[in-house]
Amino acid sequence: FSAEEVFVFNTKMIGDALIPGRFLKLSKELLQVYVRDAKAGNVAFQLNHRWASFFDSPKGVFNMGRVFDSWLAEANDVEGETVAQFGSVYIPRGRVKDGVNTDEVIQSIEDGSLRDVSVGIGWERAECSICGNSYYSSKCEHFAGREYDGKLCYIIAKPPGDQFELSGVFAGAYPTAEVLS
Repeated sequence: FSAEEVFVFNTKMIGDALIPGRFLKLSKELLQVYVRDAKAGNVAFQLNHRWASFFDSPKGVFNMGRVFDSWLAEANDVEGETVAQFGSVYIPRGRVKDGVNTDEVIQSIEDGSLRDVSVGIGWERAECSICGNSYYSSKCEHFAGREYDGKLCYIIAKPPGDQFELSGVFAGAYPTAEVLS
C-alpha cells in the first residue's frame, strides 16, 4: 500500500486491570503474548465481533484492516491497571463488502463516533485470585465475583493464549480501550 491508500490510527487495546462484570484480569505475560501476535500480523480489525454472532448473520466476517504494530506500556487509566497493550491499525481506503464501506468506517473513526474497541482473545491457564490454583480444577472451591474474607475472587488469565482480532464496538468491556488518534 501507499500512504494514500490506507488510513492508520493508534488504539489502546486492553490492559491488566480487572475487567468489570467479567471478574477477569489478564497477566502481563499474557499481554506480552498478545503483543507478539499483533506484531506478527495475526490480529485483524473488524466491526462488532462478528465472529460472536456467526450463526445469526447470513454474511461472513469482513476484516476491515489489520493491527500492524503493538507494544506494552505503563498505564493507570483504570484502577489497578499497571500496563496496557497498545496498537497501530491500518484500514485500506475504498473497499466495500457486504454493504460496509471502509471509507465510511474511517469517517466514523475520524469524527469520533466510532471510538470504543474490544479484543478477541483466548488463554489456556486460569488462576484463582484467592487460592492460586487452576480456577477450573477440583482444587479451587471459589467462585469468581464472590468475596472471601473481604477479598474479591477473580480469574487471572495466563499464557499460553492468542489474540485474533480487534473490533470497533459500541461499548467495549475494558473501560479505556479506545481509538487514540
